[in-house]
Parts: sequence; C-alpha cells; structure tokens
Amino acid sequence: MGVGGDNTSMLLRRAFALYGATPTGDFAGTIQFVVAEHGPGTQWLVQREAGQKLDLVGPLGTPFRLPKRAVPAVLVGGGYGTAPLIPLAQQLIEAGSDVEFIVGASTASRLFGELAAKRVAGGVTVTTDDGSAGTRGRVTDVLPAAIQRTKAHVVYACGPMAMLRRGRRRGAGPLGHRAGRRRGVDGLRRRGVHDLRAAGGR
Repeated sequence: MGVGGDNTSMLLRRAFALYGATPTGDFAGTIQFVVAEHGPGTQWLVQREAGQKLDLVGPLGTPFRLPKRAVPAVLVGGGYGTAPLIPLAQQLIEAGSDVEFIVGASTASRLFGELAAKRVAGGVTVTTDDGSAGTRGRVTDVLPAAIQRTKAHVVYACGPMAMLRRGRRRGAGPLGHRAGRRRGVDGLRRRGVHDLRAAGGR
C-alpha cells in the first residue's frame, strides 16, 4: 500500500496482512486489514477519513496451503500476525478440521485477535512475554504441548520472523510439511509451520 499521498518522500509501499474480505452482500468488495501506528507511514494511513482513496496492490505473497483432507491444526499468531489466521481458521473448520489457536504478544496491549479466535476456534491459548495477559511466556513455549494435545497434523504461523525462527526450533519448520506425531520436542519433525511473515508497515 502506498502511503503519504501523491507528493511524499515515503516512496516504499507498506505491506499488510489481509484480515478479511466480503465478496457478497451489502458490503461486497470490502477488504479488512490491520494497521498498527508505528511510524510516519502508518500514522498517515490511520488518519485517512472514510471515502478517501488509497493506492493498493494485491493480493500478494504466498497463500497458506490447505490440507487435502480434514486434519487437526494449530494456528500460532504473534501480535498482529493473528489477523490472516482468522479467515484461515474459518476455511479449515468449514473443511472439517479441528482448530486450536495460540495467540501471543510482548504485552497485553499488543495482543490482537483473541476474541475473534475464540469465536471461531475450539480452543485459544494466550501468552504474553510480561505476563500481563494469559500465560507468561512466548507462543513457542506452549507450541509443543499444543501439538501433542491436539495431535496436530499441521501448524500454521504468522508473526515476527524471530517468532517463526523460534517455532522451528520448537518443533515446527518451513513451508509445506506436517508436524510429527511422536511425543516430545525432539520427536517432532522439524517441518511443521506454514509460515507467512506479517509485515508491520513503518
């Protein structure tokens, strides 16, 4: 997305993960994305008023690959990275999969999607680094137990790259493979995360 208007020095576009889209009904053609006001680009964006035009290009990136059959899945969202996991969970559930969420952030004020996840999925675990909400710790701390508890065949994750790297060390790896069934972190195949970097536009 272009920010700053026509005469701006902010030449680089900002990337945002889609939170939802409405193809039919009264709001047909509406898309939703999540913006955190971090810098001048996102500050300009959140100050736009209804009816103003934005310069968008999309959708871009690599879509989540869906399992060929209904299987248990764990979805791991870090901060605003939870946004694209909500519509993913809806698709998985519609296909017959059991879905459990792990939602985390550094602190409670940076959590996103907890209530939406609870409306969609059967179980939601919340973590914060400082313990201000949910369990104290990181999403990757509770990931191995969630995989074992749910017997997850696939794990999807979206969030900061540091979180995705920790996830790989905790029993979830690069795109396109399923989580192992054996017990313990060492027994998990290091091939379980369908990862998508959630860019927090600056």
